[in-house]
Amino acid sequence: MQKDGFNQFNPLLSAAVAGQFGAVLAVGVKTKDKKLKALALPSALSAALGITEPAIYGVNLIKGKGKPFLMGLAGELQEDSWHQFSD
Repeated sequence: MQKDGFNQFNPLLSAAVAGQFGAVLAVGVKTKDKKLKALALPSALSAALGITEPAIYGVNLIKGKGKPFLMGLAGELQEDSWHQFSD
């Protein structure tokens, strides 16, 4: 960072947060279970602010049985590869 003024990890971390935010938001919007919706939407808010632990451990892995987490990882991979090849 000292050399070029750019943090190489920032795009990677931003993609990770965005992927998990999108996955937990999709769970919150698409579910019909009121308890899960009440858990997912506040978790999406915290994920949008950069705190992804409630989204990952509370909704995407446990309640979603892992599928939302994997879809979030796929979104992260897509965004990271776009950042990698766009330079």
